[in-house]
Amino acid sequence: MVDITPPVLDGKQIIERYGDQQFLISGKVYHSLVLVCETETHEIPSTNLESILSENPELILRRVMVARPGSILIIGTGEKIVWLRKEMLAPFKDAGLIVELMNTGAACRTFNVLQSESRDVSALLLPIQ
Repeated sequence: MVDITPPVLDGKQIIERYGDQQFLISGKVYHSLVLVCETETHEIPSTNLESILSENPELILRRVMVARPGSILIIGTGEKIVWLRKEMLAPFKDAGLIVELMNTGAACRTFNVLQSESRDVSALLLPIQ
């Protein structure tokens, strides 16, 4: 696992490690797709990122806090970046989110940096080896 821990304010989620099909987030281990929000992390009952995005976007939107224009949803697509169809991302953009796609490692690091800057950010992350 790669340690990527920056300083973050108390109560905020921080992705401490990723890899080996798991995440260490604020001291707790997760073995599945996760949605990391400002102050809590949710395990998502799926291993298929595309099905969650296209069939049940409400599952994610219910948990993502869109506090103000410019809130960001980072999607970590696994070991490599996977470009998703615009239709899959439309519900999130329609809700006012800025959606960024990147590989999971980059998504974890970007989430931590934005959290440390007190930005409105959430990350939907697919585990990697």
